[in-house]
Amino acid sequence: TWDAANYEAAAQEPPKGAERQRLIGDLVARFYTSYAQVADYGGESFVSIDDGLAIMSQHAKALGYDAVVLFLDEMILWLATHAADYSFVSNEGAKLSKLVEAQRADRPIPLISFVARQRDLSDLVGQNLAGALQLGFADVLKWWEARFDRITLEDRNLPAIAQRRILKPRSEAAHQTLEAAFEETLRLRRDVLDTLQTTDADRALFKQVYPFSPALVQTLIAVSSVLQRERTALRLMVQLLVERRDELALGQLIPVGDLFDVIAEGDEPFTESTRVHFDNAKKLYAQKLLPLLESRHGITWQDVRAGTADPGKAANLRNDARLIKTLLLAALVPEVEALRALTGPRLAALNHGTVRSPIPGLEGKTALTRLREWATEIGEIKITDDPNPVISIQITGVDTDPIIASAGKEDNPGNRRRKIRTMLFDALGIREGNDLFTTYTHDWRGTRRDVEIIYDNVREMSDERLAGRSHDGWTVVLDFPFDEPGHGPKDDIARLNDFARSANTLVWLPSFLSDKAQNELGRLVILDFLMSGERFDDHAGFLSASDRPQAKAILSNQQSQLQQRLHACLRVAYGIDTEPRDAVQPSLDATDHLRSLDRTFQPQIPVGATLKEAFGRLLDQLFAYRCPAHPHFDEEVKPALLRDVHEVLRQAIADDGARLFVADKRLRQRVRSVANPLKLGEMAETHFVLGHHWPQHFIRLHGQDGGPMTVGKLRRWIDQPQAMGLPQTVANLVILTFAAQTNRSFRLAGASMAPSLDKLADDWELHEETLPPKDLWEEAVRRAQALFGLVPAEVLNATNVTALADQVAAKAAEAQPAIAQICRALPARLDAF
Repeated sequence: TWDAANYEAAAQEPPKGAERQRLIGDLVARFYTSYAQVADYGGESFVSIDDGLAIMSQHAKALGYDAVVLFLDEMILWLATHAADYSFVSNEGAKLSKLVEAQRADRPIPLISFVARQRDLSDLVGQNLAGALQLGFADVLKWWEARFDRITLEDRNLPAIAQRRILKPRSEAAHQTLEAAFEETLRLRRDVLDTLQTTDADRALFKQVYPFSPALVQTLIAVSSVLQRERTALRLMVQLLVERRDELALGQLIPVGDLFDVIAEGDEPFTESTRVHFDNAKKLYAQKLLPLLESRHGITWQDVRAGTADPGKAANLRNDARLIKTLLLAALVPEVEALRALTGPRLAALNHGTVRSPIPGLEGKTALTRLREWATEIGEIKITDDPNPVISIQITGVDTDPIIASAGKEDNPGNRRRKIRTMLFDALGIREGNDLFTTYTHDWRGTRRDVEIIYDNVREMSDERLAGRSHDGWTVVLDFPFDEPGHGPKDDIARLNDFARSANTLVWLPSFLSDKAQNELGRLVILDFLMSGERFDDHAGFLSASDRPQAKAILSNQQSQLQQRLHACLRVAYGIDTEPRDAVQPSLDATDHLRSLDRTFQPQIPVGATLKEAFGRLLDQLFAYRCPAHPHFDEEVKPALLRDVHEVLRQAIADDGARLFVADKRLRQRVRSVANPLKLGEMAETHFVLGHHWPQHFIRLHGQDGGPMTVGKLRRWIDQPQAMGLPQTVANLVILTFAAQTNRSFRLAGASMAPSLDKLADDWELHEETLPPKDLWEEAVRRAQALFGLVPAEVLNATNVTALADQVAAKAAEAQPAIAQICRALPARLDAF
């Protein structure tokens, strides 16, 4: 019944086709009777593996072949799919030995078998069995494993295999072009190149895998080790190349983040725990991370894949997504060296070319800024507080949004104001209290200065409150960075313009926070509420006991990131920073941030890395305006320091030469830090020389005044011609030193007073004490002898006095011409005396 036509038709049918089966049956019955004999096993049409391998060997021999090579790439994976069936794996696994050992000796040519061993079956099956079954299964594996030689393909072999299989240049010209492109790639910054190359690779390996990087290959190996065959390393590399075929240019590298897309689609991981981890990662990306990025860029991923999105927006979305995907890969395979301790610069380097910065080298900072912003909305993104923050993603299956929603009522204007006050005072270094007025102490030029701090809405403040409580001190008003709907910073400026009189008040007006920043502030208020006391457990009761710690960790991390983000927003609001750009609404002009109600003071926006630093420099401006002649002390002027300096000054005044040797090195430094800036004298390397600035200054002004010399007048004269603004104890040191130098005592209503650094009243008068004429002359002669080493004549007359004066003048001329002039005038002075 068979002819050429129906024979050909049956041969073209699939293996289970009816005509094909009839054809095979007729052929076996008529021509291949030996097959019918070996296949007679209860009517089933199969042969044993022993017989089948013998038939294959005989058939190949008959065709003239010398050997049969079997590539059994799927066998171990096929067994792995039945890992739960111990009996099946044991039976089928035992047959592997038949590839080497046979019951029949009729294999005329050898069978050479290569069995791809992607997984160790004992890892998949043995752990799920009872002890006796586990040992029995191990024996089965050992029985057939011992009959095979092992050829190990290590991870380090992948670059060489990839180079030959998928990265081979098409021609010599193409090879030269790729060589040139790779050499250009090696000109990257050292830190970028080190990150991409990893510690295990070198230039030669990098060249083998280009345009992949060793970091990507390292990640690829780790990922493919837990995936099934369809996602092995080579196939993933091919898919990455195919995905980028229309855009990847010579000189570019495939970002590590692109690897996440090709593993997110396809086979499941081998183990259940790994599968759950991968599923949670894909769920987190699809439900939280990707929607966040889509909302930022105003497009959807579907539009990007379809090619209908704006090319610029699509490129930005892809680049931002690569950063997120790299973090997800780091969470999935944390053992990969290239993905450990990811920082902003390392993330930018692993995805080289995708993060752009106007200033080369700041790509890492740009990446960190973006991730900080995203972390305020996605609690799973964790960023440490280190100087070079480490970034990671916590993969869980816990949804924290219902917890936040349950405490939504805590977000109200009052709580927002209190939170901003706390954050602002903390950033400025101001100790927060419950009073309407807060005193802040500022260290300025070695002295401590107090200002009054008011945190209030300028638009609503009265004239009395704006003017402050003190006429002598200054008040700093910090305005709110937001207000009720319908009001803005211009209303605060209008209120200050209506303030007619002058006052010692400095007002710091912020730009208003943007809607986004205010929403983040509201979220932070809620998180602060949830994270205090036992409130979290009250609002997370619907979660299981195992999920609550994960949810709390996520919310705690989000709280931390929001704190950092809002601190940055406050710096922008108060005008000392420009990033993040979306922190405020259209900002105030630089001239509007600071307003002084003393119209003669025109403060400038201070420069500082932090609000505290900027605030300190603002107060420096204020006190420099008030006290332009204030000396710069090298250390803080405390009472103990003043007492030490005062003692040295007293000893120097009592010394005949007004030049005192100071033995103690530390004391010399303390005297130098106070006496020199105050012009009380000069502390040299070892000796202190008393100065005469203040006696000359006070005596000149006293001569102009004409009245009695009082402590109050001296305090005022210290600030002439420019205000020094010395603290009272420092001014007392100047006055006491002057009194001792000019031999003056303190009296009140004729009674002598005992002054000290802490006790010196303004109404005390200074009276000059005089020596008798003979004692005055003897004192002068004694001092001249001590200064110049001269002995006066026994009988004083005009001749020898003139000679003495000439000797003194000659000696003094070597040191100071002014002294010579004084000494030459000595005879005339003596005649008058």
